[in-house]
Amino acid sequence: MDVHVHMSSCTPCRFKLLTANYLGVKDHILSRETEDLVRAAEITPVEVAEQLLKGRDEPNHAFRDMIEFLKAKNKENEELKAKKIQEELEEKKRRKIRKGKKRKK
Repeated sequence: MDVHVHMSSCTPCRFKLLTANYLGVKDHILSRETEDLVRAAEITPVEVAEQLLKGRDEPNHAFRDMIEFLKAKNKENEELKAKKIQEELEEKKRRKIRKGKKRKK
């Protein structure tokens, strides 16, 4: 049986809580940029926590690494959306062709 578990997206508020918990940082010079990227990305709190754990000893590096991760994730999400749209268009074309063939018969 194929079971999917829906995990909620990470919000800027959750991101702040995670950075406070994992890095001990309540405010950082890169917080605003990171929060904007979090808002745009479709990531889970687990993915954020995983990234923050990598830079636990150095908050500056953790924030820079998080920004790079979020940019990559945003790019990946955009590519997946574009691919899905392309597949939907191709499926519509196939249906239209099948419909046309049925009418000719």
